[in-house]
Amino acid sequence: MGSMDSTHPITAVCFSDSMDLIFAGCSNHAVIAWEIRMKRVLFSLTGHSNRISGICLSPDGTQLLSTALDNTVRVWDVDPCTKVDTRLQTTLQGSVAAPLGLETHLSRPAWSNDGSMIGVGTANGEVMIWRKHSIDALSTRFEHMASVNEVDFHPSEPIATLAVVTAVSPTVTTTTSPKSKLTSTSILGLTSTPITKLISTLIPKPKPNPTSTKTNTNLDECGKLGQLKASEITYSDVASCYKSISYDADVASTALEMVYILFNNYYIFRDSALTHDTSRPFKIKPVNITEQLDTIRNTNYTNDFSFHTAITKAINMLHDGHAYYEVDCYDAYTFAQPLALYSPVEDGTQFLRVYKDFSNRGYEECEVLTIDGQPGLSYMQSWSDSVSFSKDAGVRLNYVLASQFYYTVTSQFETNAGLFSQRRDLPENSAIAYELQCKSLNSTIKVQDAWQVFPNTNATFTDTESYLNNVCRADLAKPLHKRSLESGAKPRLKTHIHRRSVFLDAVASNTSAQHHRQVNAASGLPPQAPTRTLVSAEKLGNGEYTAYYLLTSQPDVGIIVVQSHLGQIEEMRTILSYLGEFHRRNVTKLIFDFQSNPGGYIEFSTILVQLIFPLKGDDEFLIPMDLRTDESIQRLSAAVFNYTADYLLYDAWHYADFTNSTRYQSNALFTNAQNMTRNGHRALYSQGTSLMTSIVAIPTPQQFDEYPWTNNSANIRILSDGRCGSACALSSVFFDMNNVTSYAVGGNLNEDLSVFSYPGGSVSNLAEINQMYSIGKVDSPMADLPYSGIVSIPLVEAYFPGSNIPLEYDTERFPATNHIYFDEKNSRSRDVLWSQVAADAWK
Repeated sequence: MGSMDSTHPITAVCFSDSMDLIFAGCSNHAVIAWEIRMKRVLFSLTGHSNRISGICLSPDGTQLLSTALDNTVRVWDVDPCTKVDTRLQTTLQGSVAAPLGLETHLSRPAWSNDGSMIGVGTANGEVMIWRKHSIDALSTRFEHMASVNEVDFHPSEPIATLAVVTAVSPTVTTTTSPKSKLTSTSILGLTSTPITKLISTLIPKPKPNPTSTKTNTNLDECGKLGQLKASEITYSDVASCYKSISYDADVASTALEMVYILFNNYYIFRDSALTHDTSRPFKIKPVNITEQLDTIRNTNYTNDFSFHTAITKAINMLHDGHAYYEVDCYDAYTFAQPLALYSPVEDGTQFLRVYKDFSNRGYEECEVLTIDGQPGLSYMQSWSDSVSFSKDAGVRLNYVLASQFYYTVTSQFETNAGLFSQRRDLPENSAIAYELQCKSLNSTIKVQDAWQVFPNTNATFTDTESYLNNVCRADLAKPLHKRSLESGAKPRLKTHIHRRSVFLDAVASNTSAQHHRQVNAASGLPPQAPTRTLVSAEKLGNGEYTAYYLLTSQPDVGIIVVQSHLGQIEEMRTILSYLGEFHRRNVTKLIFDFQSNPGGYIEFSTILVQLIFPLKGDDEFLIPMDLRTDESIQRLSAAVFNYTADYLLYDAWHYADFTNSTRYQSNALFTNAQNMTRNGHRALYSQGTSLMTSIVAIPTPQQFDEYPWTNNSANIRILSDGRCGSACALSSVFFDMNNVTSYAVGGNLNEDLSVFSYPGGSVSNLAEINQMYSIGKVDSPMADLPYSGIVSIPLVEAYFPGSNIPLEYDTERFPATNHIYFDEKNSRSRDVLWSQVAADAWK
């Protein structure tokens, strides 16, 4: 295997839990962590003031005990991601009256099997036992014993086995192996006098400490979680709290009934979801969502967590990014793996590899042969099918794997770890086992990484009841955020899906950069990693949601990165300004980069395309749409018609009458309903219509017609990874209507890849719909959820002009014109990807 150099004698060694590190205690008072593969010191544990005498790794592999000749035992956090100055967890020290005796005796420490107790022998014939979170030792004295050499714990009983000396001290010999560069210390034997004994003893019970919450056995599982610091929380702490919350029949009945009514009466794709025959790029199964909810109704659940998780999974089966169920109760923590993965293609073969190792072990580009014992790539492809955001399996793979995205907070490209390595749902197990093949090694490496936990909530709680009140029901009394009419309908986007890794930051992407720095400092997370400067692209500037680059390798090509469609008038002015700058710099061709864009305003989707293809008529961007309707919706729509204080999706005034391309002047959109049958199910739908908000005439500069890309599809390309959703999807459709060529990157080898996902239509949620009923003073058939959270659905479906298939299921519109794959370079350097597209597009 090789050897590693040390300039100081080594007195104790042990492997890390994942077998990729060696911990070594040295005579220079430090414990060093050697990385086996790279043959380098990864970090050092310093704090002892004398020679290290023994070390021992905790059963879960996260902590290391060390004893030294300074009369102390220390507990260290050995997770590679932990900051150096926070590694020391506890220092246990003998008193002056009864010192540990470690200053004269090489005693080796030990953990109990469950990691709850620490044991160490002393030179004065005592064995000292500590509870993990207590500094008070339990002591047993053995008369006439000179010293206790070693301690071990019974696997299941409160018994410790000791190796003790009754006479002369053992002989300790230090040797240097001629075959190794490692200086090592080994105990060769004892003197021949009658000296050694094996003794078993009962571990004494701890003295009660009413002031210590760590040892308070009266705390329930959520109480134990609530007392922990953020850096102390483990997967098992969260899982125990979540699963300890009892099933409440009243909560379950209310939640399920509201979800059922919403999906049965309002969900626009209830019947379309039953479609059996879908062609590529889709890979889905028909879903009868009401039948799935009925199954949940008839299932007995052991706890509240399992019930709500079942609803979430049922809705995720629809693979509709607009439809989801989240309750804050079980969305309170983010779980992260140190390894972020990606899937490059080389020489016609697709691999699964490490994109980023946030533990800094140097595993980047190692191939992932297996995950939890299964072939890595096929495991990931199968796991990605649980993701709700796309009906395209290749796009789902892009969602779960790592990638770059433009982070509007820092105005630069950052790493998104992907939904596999960073989750808000409780993972299936406490750790993931990987088998890696690295180019620098002949053999494979087995790595087991525990989930690291980051709180999403600042709520405090001391038991299950306060957890329910302060987390699960926290926002029930808060009023809904009011939107101005001018802003249009702002969807609640799942922005955490497109955020950078929690190892770079600890909060969601819509907070300030200053707040990010403060949270990092408070939580002990590593600082933001510096982002590589783009080599072959010059950044000209950025707006709030857009950024502008010039390809230096092809200076006639400009890049417009559109990270979100939440831009409004000011963003439009920014785009116009940079289009002018591109023209001044003799740019003749443009690439619109829509990667990792979750959507936003419908108005912005039309504005963006109009800047390239100006309006030729008022009805050009009137995309055909319709909605579900019934007696309750008809009463509501009549009550809120032409409501001027807010934007309401059931107000017909916001829709176009296709007979004359003007606004509806009455509620006829909903009352003159049409009975339609889809997949054997009948339902009432509104008349065909379109949102009037999609018609936005914009002023353009006088020289606009002189731009070489205006009304010229040959000089425009769009680039996507398929994670272009909602309003972004509509922009892609508008570009397609103008014959713009598209490129999609990533996905699966030799399979078509979609340009966009969940184009559906306008989205709303249970709370907003109930608010509409309240505004119209009409009784709603639904109550609010019993927990804080959201259940979201699309209310409006769109169609490609001339098609009678809802755009959400119109597979002909999804595939990109060209499919390119990720590799080691273009996955980490966006300018490399842009250059590849430009070179292929304009040969």
